[in-house]
Amino acid sequence: CPIEILAPSEGQTVITGQRFQLQWRPLGVSSNIKVALHLYKGSDFRYILVPVTPDDGAYDWIASDFSGGSANDYRIRIMDLNQLGCSQFGDFFSIHACATPVTSPVTDEVWPLGTQHAITWDTTGLPDFVEFDLYHEGNFVCVLDRQVPNTGAYLWTVTRCTSVFGREFQIRLVTTTDGPCGFSGRFDLIN
Repeated sequence: CPIEILAPSEGQTVITGQRFQLQWRPLGVSSNIKVALHLYKGSDFRYILVPVTPDDGAYDWIASDFSGGSANDYRIRIMDLNQLGCSQFGDFFSIHACATPVTSPVTDEVWPLGTQHAITWDTTGLPDFVEFDLYHEGNFVCVLDRQVPNTGAYLWTVTRCTSVFGREFQIRLVTTTDGPCGFSGRFDLIN
């Protein structure tokens, strides 16, 4: 059972809401091989990340702790679906759960470029200033503002920072590398 998880590696930190590429060494025996990827916390099963995917060595995952919270004892299990009993666990890694509520924008809201909208959040337990970043489909796009006073509301003139527009944008609240963070609902940016 020559499966090996390459990423996340031991001690690596994954942040919920961000896109992360799970990687493994493909079996390479044939193109018919399919694998399944599961998330564990310690020895406890948390979630089936993907029940069936090609054995191509990579899977894009929008990271989630599935209510397990921030911890350093997560690991990925990969299973060869063509060979009964063939599965391996990867190294232990950390998940940093972004749990600070960003209450606006909400999922399926539409924000036209050039208009002004309030980004709102729960200020509880946050420092005096926070940062807001724009994400598209789990990928970082740009920093909106690095020094936002922690008042619970920030008026943003909607820009896309790049030529990207469409569905599945999110605002991420950031305090420090390992401090509180959070994501908004997935909203649309239109021209």
